[in-house]
Order: sequence, then C-alpha cells, then structure tokens
Amino acid sequence: MNCVQYLKMAVSNVYVSPKCVRECLMAIYYGIQNDSIFEKVHPHLESVLLDICIPLLGLNAKDQEFWEEDQPQFVYAAVSMIDDHNIIKNASKILIELLLGCADPNDQLYVYSIVNFLVFYFK
Repeated sequence: MNCVQYLKMAVSNVYVSPKCVRECLMAIYYGIQNDSIFEKVHPHLESVLLDICIPLLGLNAKDQEFWEEDQPQFVYAAVSMIDDHNIIKNASKILIELLLGCADPNDQLYVYSIVNFLVFYFK
C-alpha cells in the first residue's frame, strides 16, 4: 500500500494509527518538494487536498464530546498538540499550505479549487 491509500482508509474511518497518518502526510509533504517525485504525485494532488487533508481537519464525534465536557481543556489540547488527533490536524494544515502554492494539471493554483469547492458547498 502507498501513503495515499493509508490516508484514504483513515478518512473513511478505518483504523490507521495516528503516527502512520502523520508520517504519510509528511512523506507527501517532503515528496512534493522533490522534482522527480512531484511529477509522479502531481496528478493526485487535488484528491489529496480535497479528499484527505480537508476531511482530516474536521471535527469528529470525539472532538464534539470533548468540547461539550471541557471547553478550556479542548482549546488547550488543540493549541498544545498533546494528542494524536491534533498532531494529524497540524500535519494536514502544513500539507495544505504547501499544496495551495502548487498548480493543478491545468496550471491553475489549487487555491482556486478550494475557493470553488467552498462556493459550491455554501450555496
């Protein structure tokens, strides 16, 4: 299996260890910065951005329960990166920042894909 497959499993609620998810995100992050690897992953970057990174940022049932139980501790945990879920969110944010500066196969920046996605979603 490759990193994208592991990440898609994690997004679809199949258990993948948080460390594995983080390492896969970081492998893609560092791979994108290598020209020969970038050429191979370039066709899949939009899927990585929209189908993996953005869903990993979302709140899940555990987050909601934690928020309802102890809001100050929830905020502290999010800022201090003390649990695996927040570490995954941080790695996802770092990858998104890099991807937004990349161009898709049609030479359009991915930031436009995100804007179009948000416009469609909030219509």
